[in-house]
Amino acid sequence: MHVDLQSPMYEDGVLTTDNGGVIEGPNIRIQAKKITYVKRDDQWTVRAQEDLIVHYQGYCFTGNEAEYDFLNKKGLIDEGRTQIGSWYLGGHTIFLEPRGNYRFKGLYLTTCEREKSLWQLHVQEGTIEEGNLLKAKNLQVKVFQLPIFWFPYFWANLSTLQDLIAKYEFITGGTTGERLGMRYQIYSWRNTRVFLQADYWFTRGPTTSLQFDYENAKNFTTFKGNNFIAFDYHGAHPYGIFRNRFVGEFQAKLFDQLEIEGAYDKLSDSNVLETYFNRDYFLQIERRTRLQMRLQKDQWIGFLRTEARINPFDVVSQELPYFQFDLKPFTLFSTPLVADLSFNAGYLDYVYGNIIVNSPHNFRSPRVEIYPRLYLPFHLGPISITPRAEYIGIGYGQSLVGHAVWSSLGELGALANISASKKISPSLKHIVEPYTEYTYYSKPTIPFENHYLFNFRDSYVKINQLKWGLRNSLYYKLSEQIYTPLFLDIYTYGFFNNTTIGAFVPKLYLELSSKWPSLYVEMWGGYNFQHNVIDSANAKLAYTFNEDLACSFSFRHRSRYDYKKADHDNYFLDVFRSQADLLASPLSDRRDIFLTSVYWKPLKKLILEFKSRTGWHRVEAPFYNELFFTVTVLLPCNWRFIFNPRRTVVEGWRWDFRFELGEAPPKEASAPFVFW
Repeated sequence: MHVDLQSPMYEDGVLTTDNGGVIEGPNIRIQAKKITYVKRDDQWTVRAQEDLIVHYQGYCFTGNEAEYDFLNKKGLIDEGRTQIGSWYLGGHTIFLEPRGNYRFKGLYLTTCEREKSLWQLHVQEGTIEEGNLLKAKNLQVKVFQLPIFWFPYFWANLSTLQDLIAKYEFITGGTTGERLGMRYQIYSWRNTRVFLQADYWFTRGPTTSLQFDYENAKNFTTFKGNNFIAFDYHGAHPYGIFRNRFVGEFQAKLFDQLEIEGAYDKLSDSNVLETYFNRDYFLQIERRTRLQMRLQKDQWIGFLRTEARINPFDVVSQELPYFQFDLKPFTLFSTPLVADLSFNAGYLDYVYGNIIVNSPHNFRSPRVEIYPRLYLPFHLGPISITPRAEYIGIGYGQSLVGHAVWSSLGELGALANISASKKISPSLKHIVEPYTEYTYYSKPTIPFENHYLFNFRDSYVKINQLKWGLRNSLYYKLSEQIYTPLFLDIYTYGFFNNTTIGAFVPKLYLELSSKWPSLYVEMWGGYNFQHNVIDSANAKLAYTFNEDLACSFSFRHRSRYDYKKADHDNYFLDVFRSQADLLASPLSDRRDIFLTSVYWKPLKKLILEFKSRTGWHRVEAPFYNELFFTVTVLLPCNWRFIFNPRRTVVEGWRWDFRFELGEAPPKEASAPFVFW
């Protein structure tokens, strides 16, 4: 103990002063103008008043009066106040408990530093454990001292305001009409947060959502879930009054080798997402219900996954279950040959949705795949050549011909490139890389019409192609950062003995980009020699003036011959289907789009954002122009007001007004807006 009192008086084990002093002990420090310090055989206490400051277990309290018992390590503060994270809190009585816990009576919490706050959380009784974990009963939300919401229980982590604690919004316009909504973080404890969202749609009825977020960085475990329930009395639909969506995704890592991840998405009807599509608390995941386990060893990686349909209106290729094994590349018998192996096996069941009129019949089959590969990399000076060979075998336990079939084909290829570099200056380096790649897939032994098509790996066809190009890279080192002021890749494909595509070299492609600290330029496109048109052209310019101003502009062009494919450089579809069939399908979708994004913070408390999407030249869609504005006003007490007018093709004009409580948004621009 350390006792330092100004002009004290002593009598029978009692020290008193009215001139100020400090008393310090293990995990506690008391400073006040009036102090009474008692130390006897059966009593060891202190009482302090006026200009009171108490430091206890790492936190600083002020108040009217404090008492502390050093023998029992307990005390109290009358009309005490303190700060934890972004929260200011106080109570009529604060009880200091052993181990650094606090018990409150008449507790209030707010993010306002002023004594008369705009809003408060009022709690009859509460306890703070581990320094920042609050347990409370009978919590009231008050704005201007008027109660607007009540919770019977409230658990919260007070050390952060990273997630929105509360949000109130009013939305008008669009196809859904007016809507009132509010959102609260009703539970926050260590790694878990729970949010309650309630809305009232004037044209439909009330909805509510309970969202769970769990994240544990120590064992890489996360879970996000959302339970959405709607009471839709609209009546102009066949889906019933009660509609819902239960969705979640999770992942975990065990023993540093086993990773588990999965997702589920249960819908009441096929149209619930379209009806309530503009709720920002929906998890934006694929409508899939799946579970995957991944085990990684030094020499191999294994996967065991399953995917099932839980919504009868979905179209799903079910995996019941499916096993995948990938062997790490290894040298073969101390030779230069490098080998690896992939093996898949499982039971697949392709089911169509029950709302599809005249849908094909479901089909199912055990299925086995094996992919052994050989590589032989070697170098001839600056030239690197890697020939390869692969066997592809796929077996089906059931087939369209009524019995098990085995489809086989081979893949031969080689990659060659030359790398030449020159250091132009100590901070500038240029690399030139001409390259070529030959790929040949033989004709499968079983034609398409004899086996089922579950996914893209069932659609191998004979292809004989050659790719060649020239890459240029310019690297610039500034301090400890390396930038790429120039990346240029020009390449094309040639197809041998193919009449479907109709030309040996149908297209020429170009990729160009430049990256600087504040500037980013990107161009990508292709020219179609067969039809003498620009097949595709994408360009983007993004510039950051400073932390308060940034903008980006993008243009995207796609001709009717640039088909929509997941892998733009995969030509199995182009080789197998005629151009007439592809042009008549939805894969041919001509369009031009111009995108704009501007972020500007003209004042310390004002943020302006603008985004737009303008499109034209689509075959079956007229010219459209979608606009998205955001005006954010940062208010006192970590509140902010957001005015969000938007115009989309689906809804027309819509107007959002929101009040949100949470930490101030970051200085950089927010994530790109998703146009529905």
